[in-house]
Amino acid sequence: MPESEQCFAAFDLFFRSALQLPEYRARRGLRFPVGYLAGLYFCAIAARRDSQMSASIWMSAHWALLVVIWEKASGLRLSDAARRKAPSQATLSRFLQGCSPKEFAWYRTRAERIVFRQRWQAFQKLRRKTGRIAMGGKVKDRRKLAKQPNKPIPQYALDGKARAGCVSEATGRHEIDLTLYSPDTKQVLAQRTLADKEGEPTAAVEIILAEARSLPKGIFTGDAGILSPRVVSAIAKKNHDFIFGIKGNAGKVFDAIKSHPWEEMPFVSETFYKGHGRGEARGLKKMSVSSFGKPDLFAKYDGVAVVFQVTRVIEQLSTGEMGTEKSYYIGGAAAAALTPRQAQGYIRDHWGQESFHWVKDVVLGEDASHQKRNNGSRILGILRTSVAEVGMRLFGSTKRFVDHFSADPRKMLEK
Repeated sequence: MPESEQCFAAFDLFFRSALQLPEYRARRGLRFPVGYLAGLYFCAIAARRDSQMSASIWMSAHWALLVVIWEKASGLRLSDAARRKAPSQATLSRFLQGCSPKEFAWYRTRAERIVFRQRWQAFQKLRRKTGRIAMGGKVKDRRKLAKQPNKPIPQYALDGKARAGCVSEATGRHEIDLTLYSPDTKQVLAQRTLADKEGEPTAAVEIILAEARSLPKGIFTGDAGILSPRVVSAIAKKNHDFIFGIKGNAGKVFDAIKSHPWEEMPFVSETFYKGHGRGEARGLKKMSVSSFGKPDLFAKYDGVAVVFQVTRVIEQLSTGEMGTEKSYYIGGAAAAALTPRQAQGYIRDHWGQESFHWVKDVVLGEDASHQKRNNGSRILGILRTSVAEVGMRLFGSTKRFVDHFSADPRKMLEK
């Protein structure tokens, strides 16, 4: 298990961003600072206490430890009235309904963006070290090397996740959290809440124009639901690049790509994977846009330079059933300059964001949450994101983190 100081340092980034939340205590009748309530609920979720009642009971049982943690992280002393008693269920309810999700998400993701460059460099250093060890023959399982993505520049994955049970007041559909996620450093770098899935491209443009300038040049990835001419133009405007899935909603462009005689071309990269009850072979074919012989075909997508076809042959190991899937992607100049294996790495690693969503749903119980009111659901979503990030940073697994923390939080946080 990580040392207590390492654990506290991982918590500290969250606490520092929570401290910057605007106060609304006067109009809500709260005796606790808003940032402190956010920190308390963060710890409660890490201990698998999601509902307001169970969170309040858990806080009362660990109150002395929580006071010490907060005062150490903030450098501030709580008032005597706040130190005497843990927040009640009613206090937590007022916090969830009074705190601004938009401001909370902005402060949290800004803190992650500030440290992103440092963590990306550490990721690159670790990948090179792992590669040298494997090539030196000291790692028996060479699949460990195959799982290490070889990326010359960072990857930024755009994808949306519905919060089941939280219905938008504007549309009557489930609200969507659109996030900008780094599969390499396991960080959420930006977030927007949408009334439904139809607004994803518009929100993606907003995220790119507002936040991309603070990030090192990288490759944005997304599925066909994110792809639009405005999204691609925004990426080009901020001097980044892209690889996006493309489907029938792209019209004539997709029809031309799909009808191309791909079967006459050889695979330029092939990888094999076995795990989670299935075996999968992936093959990639690559073709420049100029090879299509139609200069105006891709004109609406600014800077597109290359098209990829990915073929997946999947075998269900328990039944022996076989299936084949083919998908298509378009990319810019930086994507065209990638080696085939690097391109496959960016395409494959986009689904790391889906794994992150799965962790929030299954390990942290987001879809099963009793909190269905819009404001409270959004705040808890941000807190679960932070817990998942800390868990991956400390243990490489959010489940291991919450198992250890719920068993004995004092062992992890007390010197």
